[in-house]
Amino acid sequence: MKGLKNKNYIFYIFKIIKKNKEKIFLVLVFLLAFFLRVFKLDNIPAEIWGDVNEHIIYTKEILSGKLYWDFFGGDGPVFDYLTALFFLIFGKNFLAIKITTVFIGMLILYFAYLILKKITQKKFIQLTTIFLMTSSFWLVSFSRQAKPYILVLLFVEFFIYFFLNKKYFLSGIILGIGLFVQSSFWGMIFFAFLNWKIFLSFSPFFLLIFLHQLYPQIILSSTSYLGEKTGYYLSFNQKIYNFFENIFDNLQSIFLKGDIVFRHNIPNRPILDVFLSLFFIFGLIIFLREMFTIKNKLKINLFLISVFIFSQFASFLDITNPLNSPSFGRMIGAGFFIYYICSLGLSGFYYKLRQINLKFTNIFIFFIFTFIFFKNFYDYFFIYPKTLPNNNIPYGKIITDDIKKENKKIIKIVYGCCWGEWGQPEPKSILNYLEKENIKYFDFFEKNELCNFVKNQKQDVLIYTQKNINIDCLDNFKIERIEKDFYQKNLIKRLILF
Repeated sequence: MKGLKNKNYIFYIFKIIKKNKEKIFLVLVFLLAFFLRVFKLDNIPAEIWGDVNEHIIYTKEILSGKLYWDFFGGDGPVFDYLTALFFLIFGKNFLAIKITTVFIGMLILYFAYLILKKITQKKFIQLTTIFLMTSSFWLVSFSRQAKPYILVLLFVEFFIYFFLNKKYFLSGIILGIGLFVQSSFWGMIFFAFLNWKIFLSFSPFFLLIFLHQLYPQIILSSTSYLGEKTGYYLSFNQKIYNFFENIFDNLQSIFLKGDIVFRHNIPNRPILDVFLSLFFIFGLIIFLREMFTIKNKLKINLFLISVFIFSQFASFLDITNPLNSPSFGRMIGAGFFIYYICSLGLSGFYYKLRQINLKFTNIFIFFIFTFIFFKNFYDYFFIYPKTLPNNNIPYGKIITDDIKKENKKIIKIVYGCCWGEWGQPEPKSILNYLEKENIKYFDFFEKNELCNFVKNQKQDVLIYTQKNINIDCLDNFKIERIEKDFYQKNLIKRLILF
């Protein structure tokens, strides 16, 4: 009797699993997504760099009561206002700003699923797309970057979702706010003309950004961010050539040669590996065939491919700097479409193969999913860190951790900067790591100011600087020098002259 009860219990569990397998799969995939986005989050990438420093500074200013609508390069202010909420919870630090992009990355998966339920009834396509977006090196990387690029994809998905649900006023508001996320979103303004309700709710935001950002840039400065990107000095023929070259570079970066920038990518690595590239091509054929053969697919597919094009339009328009294309950051608005197309290809392959042998097909698909996950995992957590400056050694973090351990009564100085690869450690990085610690910073050209400051102190002074750098004006003082792998500490003890 006991054995029979156990069998019934096991049968009941399997029945529940079978009935809720879609929900269980989604829960597991979202847990996997969360794991990939938080695993070693504090260590990969490990160092704060230029743009992120500026966002930390702007967010701190917001929390101090200063409101602003300015752009830093192509980055708008929306990301910093969102980051301010996470600073209140997790502190004003590098990890908190990365947690902000992790949160955005998870929201992207949720809204992708809502969109998929609207555009297709095939569960395999829905779940496959979410899995591919979950394990994507591209999306994992930007979900951990502490940069607003990932927010562009979220706003693209917001717009798709509200538009498909005929929430046109909300769609226009999303387009309007998206203008202040990142300049790579600006190509989406074409969708404001699809419906008078969208245009009406979008217009105030466009007017604001035109008067505040676009108008003065276009009229007053050919060397501004916008003027420089649009080829102010180029001939008409050169502009057209560079524009189409950018389109080609973006398209071929999906499966041939990717972004050269090391911050968010293994240099030159395309978005998709060989397996997914084949499925992308196959899926694109299916997508176009459905568009012209299935009546109710024409509008949806035409809309989706338009989003794919115009979400990258700002990237196409960077005609002054063709070497900057492809740029995965400025292409990220196309993320949903790319993985949806891949899932169409996988789906077509799956349904063809299962007609031959269902069991073999399921095993083969499981193998493909496993391969995709582990390849992306290995590439991101083992290969990618080695391509970062100094093999991802965070000079600024290590130095500031050491500063925090030192006696608080000692005056601490950082002298010089940027002696590592690509300018590590940056002075602003050191100051942003030291959220509460008070230090003085002197650049190499401020040697006289440094010497005068040290000579006027009546207590011990600790100077952090590049390894093997001597400060000549302190030769006559008693100095204890401690050399590390890449920096040294000079302890000037109570300025005792010999």
